Amino acid sequence: MKILVIDDEPKAREYMRSGLTESGYVVDVAVNGREGVFMAEEYYYDLILLDVMMPELNGWEVMKTLDSLLDTPVIFLTAKSTVDDRIKGLELGADDYLVKPFSFAELLARIRTALRRGMNGKREELLTVADLRLDIAKRRVERSGLRINLTNKEFNLLQLFISNPGHR
Repeated sequence: MKILVIDDEPKAREYMRSGLTESGYVVDVAVNGREGVFMAEEYYYDLILLDVMMPELNGWEVMKTLDSLLDTPVIFLTAKSTVDDRIKGLELGADDYLVKPFSFAELLARIRTALRRGMNGKREELLTVADLRLDIAKRRVERSGLRINLTNKEFNLLQLFISNPGHR
């Protein structure tokens, strides 16, 4: 499973990167919201961990952008602890909200839960056009049995085109 951590705090990023890697996850990190949006649009992630207070694009803005583009589970990790902040994060589309500082064991439990929910919600579907196969659940593309690596944006476009033949 691949996780994207978007957090401007170096210590927090390293804490999560090392802990999640030791727990068996593949982890990419983004140092601000703008970089996080770019990475989430270009590459596939099973889950995104998102801070709220960041330069360039804050977590609220990142969530608004990603929620309209992706179907990836998101957990907010932030020092913003008011009930209003939690409600805002969840209403923007986050799957969970964890206040810093947090227990790493609790973070892992919430990640497992979000991933489990995400897997149950995904349609297990295989789209085929001639010798091109698009596996929606695994987000894989093959042509004549050979795997084709696509960015997240390319995969989404291909899925749109195959799902809507004849539309202009």
